[in-house]
Amino acid sequence: MKNNKKILKAGTITILFLLLTFFFFRYTIIITPDGTSYYWYLSILNRVNSMSSWSITRGPTFPVILYLITKIFGESIVGLKIGFYILYLLNIFLSYLILKYIYLNNNINLLKDMYEEYENALFLTKVNLLKEEDTIYNILLLACSNYNYLIEFTKKNNIDFNYIYNILIHIVYSPYNNLINNLFIKDEKDLSLIIIDKYNLYGGKLNKEMLTKDNIDNLINNLKLVIDNFYIKKYNITEEKISFIKEGREL
Repeated sequence: MKNNKKILKAGTITILFLLLTFFFFRYTIIITPDGTSYYWYLSILNRVNSMSSWSITRGPTFPVILYLITKIFGESIVGLKIGFYILYLLNIFLSYLILKYIYLNNNINLLKDMYEEYENALFLTKVNLLKEEDTIYNILLLACSNYNYLIEFTKKNNIDFNYIYNILIHIVYSPYNNLINNLFIKDEKDLSLIIIDKYNLYGGKLNKEMLTKDNIDNLINNLKLVIDNFYIKKYNITEEKISFIKEGREL
């Protein structure tokens, strides 16, 4: 079937090419007065006349084309026909390439739109399939999987896309996401109480006020200090060692 289509296409192109060639060479060239003036400029390009005699109202393109044709095919009617026939074929070929590019570009845009529609439909299907037994981690992972959804969400809520995307990626792919990985949609637990119980279990002293929006940054900084202190004790880092490292870097 494919071979038959190729044969039909090749046959059609051949017939059109033969018809074009027949009708092109069937008619004689009509030289207009304007064309004659262009033909006269060959004397300048052939250095018979001075370049100063070139009229400022005439461009160089067509005289140069005539010059190249006459140099290749000779100064005759047949030579002019052959030269312009080749230009005619080049014009058809370039037009074909432009139309093909436009056609392919439209098809690419169409496929892109179809893919986005499919992706959005698949995303909505996955959202509808979420169950109460799914975790918060599953929801955030699903949100990360649809780039277009995140863009629309951030635009609608006036949120910086890069900010929210980086936070989601950090949370979802963090090795310390045990909390959201064990927190289910159906759970009605107070997340702050879970965090407080967790840290108090290890000797921390947290309360709800520390987890409010205004105080959370201070809490994070304090936790970093605790972590730094842990590693300082673990690796027996003293003030003398820190000073030695600092002096070494300055050297």
